[in-house]
Amino acid sequence: MELNDENVDDEIKEFIKTQTDIKIDSYSDVGCNGELYFGQHKIFGERVALKFYYTDKKGLSHKEPQILRSIDHPNIIKVYDAKIISENYAYFLTSEYSGGDLLKFMKTNDLSTHQSISIIQDILKGVSEMHKSPNRLLHRDLKPNNILINNITYTACIADFGSIKYLQKNQTSLIASKNSLIYRPKETVDKNEYNFQSDIYQIGLVLFQLLGGFFPNASADWLTNKQKIKLQNISNIFEQHQYLENTFDKLISKNKLLRFESLSFYIDDKLKGIIRKATRPELSRRYKSASEFMNALYRYKANSFDWLDSDESFIATKKNETTYRIFNTKKGYCVEKKIKGGITRQMRNHDKTIPGIIEAIKHD
Repeated sequence: MELNDENVDDEIKEFIKTQTDIKIDSYSDVGCNGELYFGQHKIFGERVALKFYYTDKKGLSHKEPQILRSIDHPNIIKVYDAKIISENYAYFLTSEYSGGDLLKFMKTNDLSTHQSISIIQDILKGVSEMHKSPNRLLHRDLKPNNILINNITYTACIADFGSIKYLQKNQTSLIASKNSLIYRPKETVDKNEYNFQSDIYQIGLVLFQLLGGFFPNASADWLTNKQKIKLQNISNIFEQHQYLENTFDKLISKNKLLRFESLSFYIDDKLKGIIRKATRPELSRRYKSASEFMNALYRYKANSFDWLDSDESFIATKKNETTYRIFNTKKGYCVEKKIKGGITRQMRNHDKTIPGIIEAIKHD
């Protein structure tokens, strides 16, 4: 079977070939904190992931599996085994999540607003466990690539702890990680500092993405046409990276990274306000903890419609499971209302515009 792992070191590839307990069938080069293989464990009878990483003589590189082994939480990936395979490499074994990482999952699944919020709540639960004493751990690289999803339950699990750092009790911040230029909060750009609230900021960005906001994966897609031309005229790769970094620094420092106008009409001001508070450039105005952020989302979800953009129509669901399907016609927008277990009927107490329909279903 072709794994497309040509660029992986021979030591790892030879080890993979000699595996007898695990039938390796795929490889991923997503991320920058190690090589990742997937397969079926013949004894456990389940899908597993093997993450290989480079070892050092002091043993500092083993920090990631050691930390993961010490934390037992449903929203943090669990390590089942770890082994040194040579003087240069070791690996640790975890479960493979059926939905893959969140970036892939978002591209292949239509998520409602409440499903998106639930995923963020799972991430916040895991982060809350990391932040609390005596753990006091900063992830420093929270993004969709580093979140895994169960394809059946939509449960989210934090993974990839290659950038994790322990915050001493007498410290308020650490040096920032530069793994992901786009996800850096203002304090990392201005002061190269990262703290508990910096993890909160990154989760706010993930929420914005889940809700369909403009957040391209390719760095060049963030640029204006003028900036793209300037980037194309830079031949040196290092200078290209420097130009992109400076461009993102300006967007982040001026709080212009998120384009709230790119969100769909059904993302209301309350939910936008939650995202804004999570991503405030000023720490004093940002959520102070994962639990505070999580509570805001619980309150919002308890008193809001669950919206889904589906096949040329929009579906809004109330707590009592009454659904409203909104679709466009030549004469304007129409609404079909369906009560749980009942028949479908068309609503007519609106002006056939989106704002009018939203007001009508709010008071229905």
